[in-house]
Amino acid sequence: MKKKFTPSARLRRSVLSLALALAMLLSSCGIDVSSLVPDTGVKPAETSVSSDPSSEFPLAVISSARPNQTFGVGYTPEDVLDPYETRSSLNQQLSHLLYDSLFVIDGAGNVVHGICASISTEDQITYVLTLQSGLTFHNGDRLTVHDVLYSLNRARRSSLFKLQLAPIADVSVDASAGTVSIRLERPLGSLAALLNIPIVSSNASAEYSYSRYALLGSGRYYIDRDVLEETEYTYLQYNPSWYGYGDAPPALPRIDLFTVTDKDDLLRRYFNSDVDILSLPSSLNDPIRLHGDAEMRRVTGSNLFFLGFNTVIQSFSSAASRRGVELLIDREALAEAAGEGLFLPVRYPVRAESRVAGYLAARDVPAPEEDSSAMALLREAGFSDAGPEITFMDKEYTVKLLFCTDSDACAAIAAFVRDALTEAGFRVEENGCGYDDYVRELYRGNFTMYIGMTRPAENYDYSYLIDYADLFASLYSDVTGNEAAPGSSGVSAETEKYLASIRGLNCFNSLYYLDLSAALADMFDAECPFVPLCFDLDTIYLRGSFVSNVLATGRDVFFNIDSWTSPR
Repeated sequence: MKKKFTPSARLRRSVLSLALALAMLLSSCGIDVSSLVPDTGVKPAETSVSSDPSSEFPLAVISSARPNQTFGVGYTPEDVLDPYETRSSLNQQLSHLLYDSLFVIDGAGNVVHGICASISTEDQITYVLTLQSGLTFHNGDRLTVHDVLYSLNRARRSSLFKLQLAPIADVSVDASAGTVSIRLERPLGSLAALLNIPIVSSNASAEYSYSRYALLGSGRYYIDRDVLEETEYTYLQYNPSWYGYGDAPPALPRIDLFTVTDKDDLLRRYFNSDVDILSLPSSLNDPIRLHGDAEMRRVTGSNLFFLGFNTVIQSFSSAASRRGVELLIDREALAEAAGEGLFLPVRYPVRAESRVAGYLAARDVPAPEEDSSAMALLREAGFSDAGPEITFMDKEYTVKLLFCTDSDACAAIAAFVRDALTEAGFRVEENGCGYDDYVRELYRGNFTMYIGMTRPAENYDYSYLIDYADLFASLYSDVTGNEAAPGSSGVSAETEKYLASIRGLNCFNSLYYLDLSAALADMFDAECPFVPLCFDLDTIYLRGSFVSNVLATGRDVFFNIDSWTSPR
């Protein structure tokens, strides 16, 4: 009977910031704005009503500055609303309201135009972008190609977006033609899926620009500097010049902002009816009691947990050895052991809400080969189970399993993987360490396998996790402040072939998701470059007395806010 692992009190007190800190463990930092679909297996819970708030969280004092009880959300004033610098997940959510992006991912997972009117390329290396006409920032300044250039360059330097935008070699503008040119390091047909980054003003002399709260944006809402004070209370107001509104103003002309210091404070705000919508990673959240006209939704979270291999060493340079290890892992049991109801087991690294998941679920799975057991594949790669412990090339063999102890979820998953490997006959040496040491060990290649966590990019190009020499060097440089030389990646020619086929897919092609799902399935079935284990789950709490028609996701609770309706 395996031990059941549950998040510790330390993790539950981590207050929304842990997911962001750990996302740097190998994060592509893509932003998911997929909506809920009814057939994913991750469905909204039934609306629950209770007359009394939880006694565990005393009511906060109602702000006298909120006489009309308008819609409220939490934010962290100690942090910034600069979308390239903020470390607050609450403030990151507000970025979706304050800033527009070149492209947006819609509820079905399609790439649709945001403030970019057209994109063209002749070679999938150089792309030319033209902006929508008549765009302005909320203060009336025109939004130009220079603002896009400034924003792209800032995003490329930001730890939040630099891996997502790593394929970009250079950005330039032609002001007379009103175009932005993006040159890539290598062909990539799905560039548009990566350009869902915030666009801000490049005018540093503008009165509003670069306050400690926010930059000048062109989004659906803005903060008026006249009411921007370092007090407990301020608010967002809708931007009447936003290009997407037309003649119809939003259901919420104003959104109150309430300061939040930690998770308990956020929950007090919720129970006090200050905060009307909030999203918590399930691994940081014990279910809370609903009250009033409120509902709880469970959605696929941002973070994918996976088992990675050191493909430079001989024992796991073979696809057969990696596929053999994959067959030793019972994902359903792992998700339950690591935290029942907190994780969604997956075979392929695709979120349940994505159209790719639908194609993968509907594909015909070929019959297994006659002898495709885990041990048969491991023997093919040079392992032997003739003795009491598994050997490699007739020599004693020890798996060095690396994981980050800053995450209770990673530690629990590592413990399950250790037990599965030990039960199969492997000798396992665990190396659990804090984030900085974890990155150093990755860079040095001092591991056989590692537990990783990433936020998948919207185009599902996993080259950064497969050809990871540059990535490990980049993480090491961030941790140490010193330059680091890339190492040998150990990527096979077959894996490179699959990666090239994925990169070449045009995300505006009508068959993109079908082709992408086939390419991903082929690569993971044949090569198993890493073992996807599970996604985390997010819990969204929403009070429905103000708005309806809300399609919130873990990554963007305001996904379709311009389509919200008022029940009043």
